[in-house]
Amino acid sequence: MIYDKIKTIYKDPLQDDSDINRCILLHIYDNLPMERVNKHTSRRATCEFCSERHGQAETCDIKIDKVSGNSEEGSKSITLRQIIDTM
Repeated sequence: MIYDKIKTIYKDPLQDDSDINRCILLHIYDNLPMERVNKHTSRRATCEFCSERHGQAETCDIKIDKVSGNSEEGSKSITLRQIIDTM
């Protein structure tokens, strides 16, 4: 889905998920809503990707099958399909 939106910027079409993974760097920033704890206190909702509460402008450490998306192993093995399925 992400590749389909930006594929026109590539001279040659990318053929499979491994090609797409090599060419696209994806960062998920915290845009979670605030949830009310009580009358005077709010906090960020829990992130569906990393199960943490992170601050504004922090990069989410997305984990797919217990592999960090911010690691070298994750960048080579996690596909966009897995991320979309997680969403």
